[in-house]
This record gives sequence, structure tokens and C-alpha cells, in this order.
Amino acid sequence: MTDCCHLWRIAVVGTSDEVFGKMFNAPLAFPADFEGWRHAARRALTLGLPPEDLSFSVGDAAPGLFAEPLPEPPENALQPTVPKAFPEPRPQARLPCR
Repeated sequence: MTDCCHLWRIAVVGTSDEVFGKMFNAPLAFPADFEGWRHAARRALTLGLPPEDLSFSVGDAAPGLFAEPLPEPPENALQPTVPKAFPEPRPQARLPCR
């Protein structure tokens, strides 16, 4: 399968069929693990993965049936950046209790 997104992943990100069209899982230590989520999101972005190809599992929970561990990006991959005006996250925020 060759489309413009696939060609972009090969040219810019340096990945090809090794991640294209697969489902990946990123483990989180606990439900509100912001640092773990951010690390996994940056890796997925660097690999050129669309959000629908990434799932998260918490603690010892089993990942999806077809999900593979999220691979490390190539060493020469571009690192994602955000503008300085981007709002700072608030990891100390609490989830509402029910």
C-alpha cells in the first residue's frame, strides 16, 4: 500500500512498513500517568503513527490482542517540538472522584 502519508513516513520519519498499519500499545504506570503518556505520544509522533494506531494499558493490564509494544524511533528521527507559548501541563491536577 503506497499513499502520500506512507511516503511521508519513509521520507521524513525514516520508517516504512515496520510500523505502517499496525496497532501499538504503550504501558502507563497508573491511570493519570502524564509523563508516561507524553513520552509515548512523542515516540508515536516521531514514528509517524496516527492516534488510532496507538492504545494504552495501565499497570499490569493486558494490551489489546493485536497490539505490539511501541518501538523506539530511529536515532536520526526528527524530535517533535512545540512553541514556547504552548500551555504548560498541570500534572498535579486531580481527577474528579465519583
